Amino acid sequence: MANKTKLARRHTIASYLGLLAFGAWIAAHYFGAPASFGYVGIIVLLVAIIVMFATRNADEYVSSLWSTGANTAFLAIVAYLLFGPVIEGFYEGFTRTENGQSLPPDAGAFVVLVAFFAGYFWKRLRGGY
Repeated sequence: MANKTKLARRHTIASYLGLLAFGAWIAAHYFGAPASFGYVGIIVLLVAIIVMFATRNADEYVSSLWSTGANTAFLAIVAYLLFGPVIEGFYEGFTRTENGQSLPPDAGAFVVLVAFFAGYFWKRLRGGY
């Protein structure tokens, strides 16, 4: 029983560290923070996601949090990959500003991480299973 509590605590700490690290990456990538800030954020994010994955079945609550985050991320990336180019093409055709495919190459990773953390922490804030 104590082992499951320790795993759940590790998972919770890793989830908050992952969210902070993702915020550091966003700050460095989009808001002009120093590049080293973003590199540290990526490394911490990678370690946090590995710890979260390893402890995802610590108990039923943690498992439901992980499941919600993973399902949200999966649905978001499928929607982005299927409908992103369609929406972009429709917009460019509607405004008559054809400039090729302009979806950024790293937007897929951004969409997945935003959706994962949004679903995960939305479920945590709502509580329950």
